[in-house]
Amino acid sequence: EESPIGAGITAAFGFACGLVVGMVAGEMLGDVRSDRIRRAVGRLRGRKEPSLDPELIREAVQEALREHDATRLFDITVLAPGAGLIELTGLAPDAVARQAAGDVARAVPGADVVVNRILVNGSDLPPQPHQTTPETT
Repeated sequence: EESPIGAGITAAFGFACGLVVGMVAGEMLGDVRSDRIRRAVGRLRGRKEPSLDPELIREAVQEALREHDATRLFDITVLAPGAGLIELTGLAPDAVARQAAGDVARAVPGADVVVNRILVNGSDLPPQPHQTTPETT
């Protein structure tokens, strides 16, 4: 028969191992980053961290999108409704460009949550007709 202390130690060890494995898998497979985890744990502990100005984060995201090869040629609106929250809107030529915009925004420090509302031409919306100029005679 196992003692309550031994059971507690075993449970704590299992929890710690699961947490480490989960973090490693999250970094390999998803968009889990250690800096985000540290900030979340700090918030749970009640620590106040210096908040970044949402306007500065918005400007940094906008600049990063303008500089990236996959996103610089189409119009993306960037909003920062709150600390760490970024919202992207616009129309992308394809799903790859839409995904790239979200990835670029998430890579900016301080952009903790990115809501990607960019629509894909031909998928989310009917294909837009090409602009033609009237022929002059």
